[in-house]
Amino acid sequence: MKNNKIAVFSIIAGIVNLIASIIFITTLPDIVPTHFDMHFRVDSIGSKYTALFLAFLPLLVSLGMLLELKLRKKDYANRKVLQIMMVIMMAFFIPMNWITLFTMRGEAVIGAECAFPVHPQFLIVLLMGLLFIGMGNYFPTIAQNATLGIKTSWTLKNEQCWKLTHRFGGKVLVIAGLVLVLSSVIFRIANITSEWLFLVFFTVLMLTLVIVTVYSYMHRNDE
Repeated sequence: MKNNKIAVFSIIAGIVNLIASIIFITTLPDIVPTHFDMHFRVDSIGSKYTALFLAFLPLLVSLGMLLELKLRKKDYANRKVLQIMMVIMMAFFIPMNWITLFTMRGEAVIGAECAFPVHPQFLIVLLMGLLFIGMGNYFPTIAQNATLGIKTSWTLKNEQCWKLTHRFGGKVLVIAGLVLVLSSVIFRIANITSEWLFLVFFTVLMLTLVIVTVYSYMHRNDE
């Protein structure tokens, strides 16, 4: 239990988040907005209980990672970094859950504007950027394994390739995260439409995947 205390605290946070979310959901109208278009106008409505999926997700993530720790030996090389990643993931999914819940408080009419004070796109991209930065900082510390990290046939076969890939990939993730954080803030201040922000997000995401994969493949035979 001592070795898994971070995981246990994450599960407690997940339970508290779930209970608070259920209480909040009961205060919502029976029919709520469930999807928005690129301008964050309602384009789909449904039951308020669809919000339960995101409410459960932080708890499910923490339980899954705790199970992974329990199945590993006490000398598992990635025990510490896995727990850190769990905290980072919780710090992403819990705010995402509450952003979703508060957007559901708006009018459930097709075409209605989102009632959230700040358009959630900016907050979502900001959270994604912070997630990338957090994960990138710990990527170089991930030991070769089949569960956590960048798992390709060549990184799993070649330990040196694994190390180089995660050292480089961590830097790329941090840079990508900074670009997303700055973009979300600048676009919000400049009142640039969210379509451009999502274009930046998907471009950064694709470039990150391609750059890291190509770099990894180029070092597949390094000794």
